[in-house]
Amino acid sequence: MNPTPRPASLFRDAPLLAVTIVMIAIMGLGLVGGGAWLAMLGGSAYYLVAGIMLLLTAWLLIRRRAEALWIYAALLLGTMAWAIWEAGFDFWSLAPRGDILAPLGVWLLLPFIARRLAPNLRAARWALGFVLIVAAGVLGLSLARDRHDLAGTIAESKMTGAIASADGVPPIAGENWTAYGGSSFGTRYSSLSQITTANAGDLKLAWEFRTGDHKGADDPDEITNQATPLKIGDLLYICSPHQIVFALDAKTGQLRWKFDPQVQHNKAFQHMTCRGVSYHATKEGSVTAYGTPAPGDCPERIFVPTNDGRMFALDARSGTPCVSFGDKGQIDLKEEARSRRSVSTKAPRRPW
Repeated sequence: MNPTPRPASLFRDAPLLAVTIVMIAIMGLGLVGGGAWLAMLGGSAYYLVAGIMLLLTAWLLIRRRAEALWIYAALLLGTMAWAIWEAGFDFWSLAPRGDILAPLGVWLLLPFIARRLAPNLRAARWALGFVLIVAAGVLGLSLARDRHDLAGTIAESKMTGAIASADGVPPIAGENWTAYGGSSFGTRYSSLSQITTANAGDLKLAWEFRTGDHKGADDPDEITNQATPLKIGDLLYICSPHQIVFALDAKTGQLRWKFDPQVQHNKAFQHMTCRGVSYHATKEGSVTAYGTPAPGDCPERIFVPTNDGRMFALDARSGTPCVSFGDKGQIDLKEEARSRRSVSTKAPRRPW
């Protein structure tokens, strides 16, 4: 076995290998520390095991042993199995679990790394290469399928709550657009026929509205306007990045009411945005989950979540908080949570 190179000679003779070793060791130490803490709290042991395998890989690379490729191939294969077991073939769930380890595996196979290892184990390089090909296949499969897409139909008799229609016929959006997809069925279809392919080119601007909600010094770098409006009756409901809700006259664009939840400004937020609000109308004679009569105030409600972990229920006609909801119109989504850190939330689905 070759003697372990001194750090100075390693950086002089193989600087790219030396930098690679340092990076893998730092990753391994971080995963061992955080993984051990997570395991003690009852979480997944994966991070601890992965950290140990990274440190073993770094140690073998220091000794310039080709067995490092075997260890790394086993780590990558185990990571894929764990990721699929945890998240299925969902791209956005798989990506953060392999977006560093997989490219690093490709890096280890490059000649200026692999050729400096002894003995010249072709099998080790082939093993890591095969695992990387499998990883590419998993990536392609996850991009080609939508795990949230369920083909087929659901019988009306199996639907409950707001999504179920009284007469067994799915509601079609027309005068009203009560949910992101038109209705709770998500059909994204409107029965309105005034605008057609024949006259769409003649459309002109009827009105515009400016929210006045701008990025502040204490906001995160990413702040976006992504709201999908809802239209109920003669009002159009939108929200701005700081979760300020506006009710506008659908014909004129005039402001009817505005509600500002006074969201906490925090640069630690990943981003600031509001993708829309949610609407609910309480039917006459409705009861709560506990069997008691539904609250009489706010028969029509607008729900909006906030970046700092709260949710508000507002009267759809006046914009005032519904006092029967939570604590005078709001609930703390962090209540009884083990961590009191703020959470990022988006517009909810219909709540009942």
